[in-house]
Amino acid sequence: MTHDSNDRGGRTAWIVVGSALFIGTALAVFVVFPNMKESAISIGAEMARIDAQGASMTAEECVEHAIDWFERCDVMPSMCLQEVPTAVARCLHARDRTEECAPYVDPALSARWTFEKCKGRGIDRGSDRSLTKSCTGAWRALDQYCKTGQKGVFWGVR
Repeated sequence: MTHDSNDRGGRTAWIVVGSALFIGTALAVFVVFPNMKESAISIGAEMARIDAQGASMTAEECVEHAIDWFERCDVMPSMCLQEVPTAVARCLHARDRTEECAPYVDPALSARWTFEKCKGRGIDRGSDRSLTKSCTGAWRALDQYCKTGQKGVFWGVR
């Protein structure tokens, strides 16, 4: 093997790596970013609606509304899923929930109750994983909102 063939192989490798980086960057700029921007605008509009409607909803209606919104959310699914707890918190924050929070502040309350609530809605282990996460995440958001003295929700869906 000569020195020239090593140079050509190295040059080819750099061309391949450079092309891959260029294509990846172009995809990010022209496909992913516009998608994220559209998703953020759509989600922001829904959050504004939730802010306006929250005062007329019960705590459980806030949770159900967030799950329903996730099911019909037609933008980036990962962004929709991430915003479910925020939607619940914003809806709950629209009015005082002291009485409604009373059943959820019991520290001995098992975490399994979220799955039972979802099961009552027809969402169980056989359901789509992101739908299951949105449902349990929404109910956990209510739980956390109440346990923090109605201060908010500090985590997203994992």
